Amino acid sequence: MASSSKINDLFSSIDKSKTWDAVISLRSSVWYRDDCGVVTPHAVPTAGCTSKNREINLIECIQQSKRFLADSQILQDVHHYPKNAAFRIENFKGHSKEMKDSIIQFLKAKAREQGTEILPRKQSNNKTQYHHIRFCCKHNICQQTSTSKANFNDKLQQPMTIEGREHQPISKRHCSRSSHNTLSQCSMSQPRNEKRRINGQKNKTSTSRSETTETTCKFAFTVFCDKKSNHSDPNDALWYVSFANKPIQHTHHLPLDPEHLTAAKNDLTPEIQTFIKYNVQLNVPCHTIVGLVQKTYNLYVSHSTIRSFKEKELDDIFAKVKKIPHGQDAERLLAMMESMDDISYVYVFHEPDSGLVVYNRIRKSKEVVSSSNNAVHLALENKYRSEISEMRSQLSLDENTKVLVSICWATDDQIRSMKMFPEFSSCDMTFSLNRLRRNLFSFTVVTGHMKTVTTMHCFMPSKQTIAYIWPIAEAMPYLFGTSTTKRMLCVASDAEMALIDAIRMGTDNKRDYSTGIKHRLDMYHLVIQEWLKNVIIDSSTTLETKQCLKDIRGFILSWFTSIESEAEYRKSRKDFETMYNLAKEVGQLKDHHIIAIDGILKNFDKFRDNCGHWIFKYLPTFGFRGSSISEAENSTLKHNTPHAVDHRHTLEKSGYQLIQQSQFKNKRAHTVMAADINATKIWSRSQTAPFLTKYMESLAIKFFDKREFVTAVYIGNRKWLVIRSSIFEEIEIGCVDDREGIAGVFDTDNDGTSKYTRFEHVRVAYEKQILTCNES
Repeated sequence: MASSSKINDLFSSIDKSKTWDAVISLRSSVWYRDDCGVVTPHAVPTAGCTSKNREINLIECIQQSKRFLADSQILQDVHHYPKNAAFRIENFKGHSKEMKDSIIQFLKAKAREQGTEILPRKQSNNKTQYHHIRFCCKHNICQQTSTSKANFNDKLQQPMTIEGREHQPISKRHCSRSSHNTLSQCSMSQPRNEKRRINGQKNKTSTSRSETTETTCKFAFTVFCDKKSNHSDPNDALWYVSFANKPIQHTHHLPLDPEHLTAAKNDLTPEIQTFIKYNVQLNVPCHTIVGLVQKTYNLYVSHSTIRSFKEKELDDIFAKVKKIPHGQDAERLLAMMESMDDISYVYVFHEPDSGLVVYNRIRKSKEVVSSSNNAVHLALENKYRSEISEMRSQLSLDENTKVLVSICWATDDQIRSMKMFPEFSSCDMTFSLNRLRRNLFSFTVVTGHMKTVTTMHCFMPSKQTIAYIWPIAEAMPYLFGTSTTKRMLCVASDAEMALIDAIRMGTDNKRDYSTGIKHRLDMYHLVIQEWLKNVIIDSSTTLETKQCLKDIRGFILSWFTSIESEAEYRKSRKDFETMYNLAKEVGQLKDHHIIAIDGILKNFDKFRDNCGHWIFKYLPTFGFRGSSISEAENSTLKHNTPHAVDHRHTLEKSGYQLIQQSQFKNKRAHTVMAADINATKIWSRSQTAPFLTKYMESLAIKFFDKREFVTAVYIGNRKWLVIRSSIFEEIEIGCVDDREGIAGVFDTDNDGTSKYTRFEHVRVAYEKQILTCNES
């Protein structure tokens, strides 16, 4: 019984708390609070009020108390208030629509500061008032109910029976009356998929509205703009709050702390909206903007509201660029990039008079520079004469209109990543990203943290060799500089012949690229994809055949992953041929297995110099065997990501989504890095060493392949793991004194000469060799 009484007391206290007084503090020069705490108007026009009494609760002023008649008389006679006016909203004059909206926003903001959410429920005007606005609580609105109407069908007849007629047709010769009979098609049954609501049924949604009018909040007051003021100019019309006929209290809902109220988009003041738009233009994440608004204005705004601002900002950008003459997608794309300060781009236009002309705007430059009569441009023009004519006909353009052929761009962060880590890069093509069917060509690098980053995008007209050559031979030196492209050591791609020829021809320019640059083909496309497609293993395959195929695949993959010299490859290939021929003789392999394996071997022999592991032993490939990093980056373009792209997008929207996606990924990476750094508040010796070792290795990882096998060397009681085995090549020296400053492993021959390795303990940074030390 005691527990039930406590529960009843709890429910009663909750019900009692649902009725509470509201506070809306406004400045007033007429009302003041006397020494007894009673709010009353000044009886003398010149009477002032102290600074502490300027903020008056509006609700106390407009409620009809025992002094209602006396207060009303003072307001009318002394302060010239209109009839039934209780409070004047100061600093607001005029009856324009803008002034009305300002009044609404002002009162909503003031009420929300004290924990009250109000809405303008009814708005009207009459002979004595310019505007009449009825404010009520947010919980004053009731849920809408549905009513179903019964539709009467006069065809009360069983379906598929002879339809009764009011007048029978006239019989004719060779045509009876029954020949005119038809079957009734009316259906009296309700379709299965149609669900009708019963009377009074509510929507199945979560809402703060009351179910019935009896449980709604009764808090409300009226604001009006008076016509009969003692002012000849309508622009000087004043705004008042009427006396309330009933007690003004919140009912049927609990009070909330003002900090916990969520502000809708229409409730935000122009100052807060400007603040949010400014952060949206800076691409600040939604959750960060929510925190900034709450900290600056003590106001909580939901994430969906911030997302609506971002969508509106995107629509505004598109609306601006659509005002450009002609309104073509290409021109809108260029105008959008020109408005962005952190974008560098190069594009090719086909002009009627000049042919192909290249325009570029490089980083930290505001001017767009043009150039023409280049050998690559002339080759492009000769190759694409028919394609450009076809573009003009498809877009309904005349011969006097320019046509965008290709465009490459990169953000400042992408350029910075390319300048830091240009040694190993990969390229790939993606389709169906815009309406104009422009293919997307992208370049990707690996950072020091083993993260893949796309550094350049390019919209291309086709998949021909000449189309690939332009971004490699012309656009990349423009965007990144020749000092960066000369440091490129390896470019990976799939086995598409047009791309292979373009990489070899484009990097052949020794003025822009290094003489030692190599091209690596993807192991997945050459071996794994063909193996999964053609080497079929089903239920009829024996265990001996499965084991034989497993050994063959292991041999072939070792040529891509672990073989470190030409001699080792010849030995491995000899052993493979012996095993492969023996398997064919004893019948362990089926005919389709042999055909598929011979095809894989033929492709490997054709591109051996572009995929053998020993060819790239001393190049920083980061353990990647081809262009898988580009395909991994492009795989997120079409899926359910915040900046996905598909074939329905226009060219400028597709480009904008790609730019936003790269910026979003970069900021997310910075956020993760900052979170890792801040994760440890108090540094200890055990925590500092592994973290700094990992961090420093990640910064210097561009100088070696982290996934290669390491070589162990013991010096004293320490074990050193050396990444590059080449630093242990023996070198003869004629004098022991030459070994000064060298730490390593020494062997002295009988002739007095000494042999030591290149293992330098002190000057390791000069040779760019990375060492990791572990206590043994």
